[in-house]
Formats: sequence, C-alpha cells, structure tokens
Amino acid sequence: MVQREFAVTIPFKELKKIIGNSKVKIVYEIDDNLISLYPAHPFYELYNSKKEYYLDYLKNSDLITVTTNSLREDFVNIIQKLQFCLTILIQVFGEMSIRSKRQTIK
Repeated sequence: MVQREFAVTIPFKELKKIIGNSKVKIVYEIDDNLISLYPAHPFYELYNSKKEYYLDYLKNSDLITVTTNSLREDFVNIIQKLQFCLTILIQVFGEMSIRSKRQTIK
C-alpha cells in the first residue's frame, strides 16, 4: 500500500519496474482530492505541479482507498475502471496497535 506523496517519490512506472513480474498488487491510499484543487487554494501550485504523478497512480493502481464517499465519487468520475474502497483498515490497525500496547504493558 502506498500513500499520496509516495506517487512523487517513486513514480508508478518506476515502482512497476521494482516490482517486476511479481504478483504484488499496488494499492494507492489518498485522503484528499489533490488533482482538483481550486486555483485560490493555498497549495494549488504545489499540488498542481505533482498532479500527473497522482493521476498515474489513480489510473493504474489495482485498488484505490479513500477516506470518504465524496472523495470516491470525485475519483470515480475521472477514473471509472477502478475499484475503490473506503479506508477502514486504519481504524482496525489502530485498534490492534492499541491492544498490542496494552498487552505489552501488562
């Protein structure tokens, strides 16, 4: 699973080269619509300059996870062929982490 800024650090095509012919699936997690910021947004120029990296992951990843249904709808309108799921794993892993810390303390 890779997250938003990873798309700029290692572009999608480079990641595919690293993975090679393995059966590893690429899951891209993004929690903001960084490809459709309005021009007056304080970080518009920063994220707009990275837009193609985000789009490449959105268009080519095996699965996209998002944090809200609204964000899902934004991306479905742009990239219709992909499957999307809400990011629920963070909450599950967070609870597991808390539980494991409690067990360690005892």
